[in-house]
Amino acid sequence: MDFTQPYVVSGQGGRYQIQGKVVLQACVARKLPVCGPSSTVTFDDVVNAMGPQTGATAHSSNSTVFPIFTTP
Repeated sequence: MDFTQPYVVSGQGGRYQIQGKVVLQACVARKLPVCGPSSTVTFDDVVNAMGPQTGATAHSSNSTVFPIFTTP
């Protein structure tokens, strides 16, 4: 997993927004430098220090290989 850029945190008073981008790379062979398809996953989330949380949003540029599953 390669973090192409650090995530960004902004906010104050116990409520913060986290945004970032991660590149996922599928490896075809364990010992060979052969890599399969990749996907860029972007995420955006608001985190509360206390109380209930809201759902995070994330998007995959290659959802066939790297799907994003949601949970209740």
